[in-house]
Amino acid sequence: PGAKEEVLPVRLTPQSALSTAQALFTREGVEVALEGRTLGQNLTFFRTRVAFPLEPPRVRRAGVNFFLENPNPLPLRVEGKLVLMGQTFQVAADLPARGEGRLQVVGFRPGLDRGTGRLELTLEVPGFFRQTLVLAL
Repeated sequence: PGAKEEVLPVRLTPQSALSTAQALFTREGVEVALEGRTLGQNLTFFRTRVAFPLEPPRVRRAGVNFFLENPNPLPLRVEGKLVLMGQTFQVAADLPARGEGRLQVVGFRPGLDRGTGRLELTLEVPGFFRQTLVLAL
């Protein structure tokens, strides 16, 4: 009864620790069960799935600057290509948790081609998770 926080140990085998951590960042998540032993019986109090799916970064443009906003509670490493008006630029940024980073495109010459641009990125939570996505600009 009442408001109280409790720390519960997590039992993982060394073989499953990394795959479990990676699965936490997917939409499917991982299954978690609260188990205990009382009066000589093993009991499962509840079983559920836990997930912390990563949202893609949001991108906005202001002149030759592109701002990448990370809406996630974890910092992200972002690498990839910016394809804009027939030109391709390599991009890399470290985005803080719930923060933003700025990409300034040096050498960008607007008006050479007509068309839409895209940002092809690989997101990484270092050591745990990698995801590739394409954002339209």
